[in-house]
Amino acid sequence: MIATASNSKKTSIMLTITLILLVTMTSALVSSFSQSSSNPNSETTIDQPPKESPLPLSLTAINETNNFSVTNSSNKYSSGILSSVPISLDAQKLSSHRGYFIQQLDLTQFLFSFPDSTNQGQIAESDPTLPLIITSNNETGRLDEANSTYNYSPTPPNTFPISLDTSKFEVYTYGGHSVQQPDLNQFLFSLPENTNQGQIAGSDAISLDTYIIQKIDFDVTFIAPKIGATGFDEMVIFAASNTTTYKGTELGIRLDLSDGFIYGYIQEPTGDFGDVNFQMQELTPNDGTIHHYTLIMLGSQVSVYLDGINYGHLNYPSNEDYSSLNFSICAVVHKFTDDWDSNGDTMIVENFFLNQQ
Repeated sequence: MIATASNSKKTSIMLTITLILLVTMTSALVSSFSQSSSNPNSETTIDQPPKESPLPLSLTAINETNNFSVTNSSNKYSSGILSSVPISLDAQKLSSHRGYFIQQLDLTQFLFSFPDSTNQGQIAESDPTLPLIITSNNETGRLDEANSTYNYSPTPPNTFPISLDTSKFEVYTYGGHSVQQPDLNQFLFSLPENTNQGQIAGSDAISLDTYIIQKIDFDVTFIAPKIGATGFDEMVIFAASNTTTYKGTELGIRLDLSDGFIYGYIQEPTGDFGDVNFQMQELTPNDGTIHHYTLIMLGSQVSVYLDGINYGHLNYPSNEDYSSLNFSICAVVHKFTDDWDSNGDTMIVENFFLNQQ
């Protein structure tokens, strides 16, 4: 009985140990399976397709022009800060209308004045039409936008420097000698020898285009030693707003062949049946040598310079601002009377410049 009990006890111990080992192994297997499901190793995931992010981006370094590249699985493009050419807004890009002319006194300024009256209670005004301008990015790459809406820099009208050579003129003759053009810088006029029953005879050079004038420069030689003419006999260089009737606005330099003096002059219409208001300013007696002349228009005032010396100014009596009118440039010699010898009388005009600084 003792031996049987001993054997039975040994058997029970062995079964208990076996059961404990089985339980331990089972727990270890369950734990290993759980870890394998939640944290796959590289061998487990190597055949699985990689997950895609909603927008995978590859950004290159920003280059010195501040551009950058953006790449995704379906699109590739380059995006950067807006680049534009710097713009200076001159009056060619601004149209003015309705009412008094807008005065443009320098390269950065408009001067407005109210009209004297309106039309049956309608608004009268002067406008420059202003486009939307966005400037180019500056050296830091920052985009400058105009205030909240506009960025503009008003400048005066089409007053950039222009060199007028003889190819930009039409020349013709009536009852006299034709205009000679020795080169692209020079006109050579000679007075006709006679007229037809008191009608004006002469030669003209008139610009093919018209220009907004703030300044006129030219060189002239008047050769007219024989004086015995009337006030209609003259040699003139001028700007004219009307080359059909010559009853419009004018400013210029003239040699009066009746007294041999050189004058600055202005002319404007009076509004009464084609009448004009004509004013002259005596400059100097003609000496037959070349001189440089400058006429500067500022509003209703015209200043006259001879060889760089200011000889004063003339004002249009109406005080109208004519600085936005279009003018033709003219050079003319006229002979009205027959009782004087004009042989050898000559005008040489050269080196026309408009709005030269």
